[in-house]
Amino acid sequence: MAVFDPVSGRITLTKAHIASEQGQRLIQLILEIGLDGQLADAELTQLSEWLKTAPQEIPAIRHLRELVADALNDGVISEDERKILHKQIERVLPSTERERLVIARKAFEEKRRAEERSRAQHEKEERDKLRDEERAERDKERERRRQEYNKPSEPQLRYIKGLGGSLPEGATKQDASELIERLLHSNGSISPRQHMVLRFWNKTPEPDWGRAQVSMWMDQWYEQDPDRQFAWELFKEESGDTGTARSPERVPVGVGQTYLRKVKSGASCSSNEPGQPGCVTKFIIFGGALVIILVIIGSCLPK
Repeated sequence: MAVFDPVSGRITLTKAHIASEQGQRLIQLILEIGLDGQLADAELTQLSEWLKTAPQEIPAIRHLRELVADALNDGVISEDERKILHKQIERVLPSTERERLVIARKAFEEKRRAEERSRAQHEKEERDKLRDEERAERDKERERRRQEYNKPSEPQLRYIKGLGGSLPEGATKQDASELIERLLHSNGSISPRQHMVLRFWNKTPEPDWGRAQVSMWMDQWYEQDPDRQFAWELFKEESGDTGTARSPERVPVGVGQTYLRKVKSGASCSSNEPGQPGCVTKFIIFGGALVIILVIIGSCLPK
């Protein structure tokens, strides 16, 4: 792009130029395209077309024609070229009109800078918002995983239920462990084995029951019907219980009646007649009779 050469002479319009028709038209055209503070490509093209046919006697016209034509030549006007054009066009005008154009240009530049600052601030706020949302989502996910990790496990819940306890909503795995410990070891707590028997017979202990109360109930329960004890023994045998199991939930609630019917019907013995003693009872009776016979035989033998 051509640059103003101060040696070539004055380019500001003189009084005579301003008074001429072409000078007035140039001032009018420059104000039309420049009072909005910017030089659009279409406005520069309009100015260039007029400059091509304008009289060449006025130095300002010759100077601007060369600058504008050079800027439009490659079809792309850079910001640096636009700034040069703006200032050279301002230099052509008389001081009064020049001041109007300078004020308009500076106001436009300030507005553009403000828009750029606003856009940059908006972009920063959007980035900050996105970052905050991502951080909140990560925190939420970490909290979800923490809560999931700290939730009481299913075995803990089953164990607590088997021990007759319950956890409040929102309790953690640690809370469950502490509750199990209290249920197992607190003064007067019911033992896991006793809980198994209570579940076996679908018996709900009273709120104030401890180990002693459950033992008393079991004694009365078995005294009322000895086959109940044999039903419990049969269940342990079939389930492979060696006496070391400590999880009450392994005992189905109320299954004792099923095993009691087995014992009373002698399901695993040769006789299944109704009303007859259960197989375990039969074994005890037979064993007792055998002992008596052996004792009698032994007393009859010569000494």
